Amino acid sequence: MPIYQAPLRDYQFILSELLNVYKQTDLRGFDEIDADLTDAILQGVADFSTDIMLPLNASGDKISKVVNWLMVRSLPLLGSSKLINNTYKMVGQH
Repeated sequence: MPIYQAPLRDYQFILSELLNVYKQTDLRGFDEIDADLTDAILQGVADFSTDIMLPLNASGDKISKVVNWLMVRSLPLLGSSKLINNTYKMVGQH
C-alpha cells in the first residue's frame, strides 16, 4: 500500500517565514491566528489526506476512467497493450 506523509514542516515554514501570517495583525481575522491553530489545521488536513484520500487514490489507480464528452466511463483493468492502445486512440479522437 502506498505511503503518504504530508510535508507539515514545509507548510509551517511557508506560513511563518515566507508569508509571516503570525505578524499580520493589521489584517482582519489574522489577529486570531497563531502557530497552535495552524498546526492543528495542518495536522487535520494531513490526517484526512492519509486516512481518506490515499485509499481512494489507490482504487482509482486500479480502475481507469475515460472522460468522453462529459460522460465518465470505467474501464476494465488495463492488462493488455491492445486495450491500452485502443483507449488512447479513443480519447485522442474526442
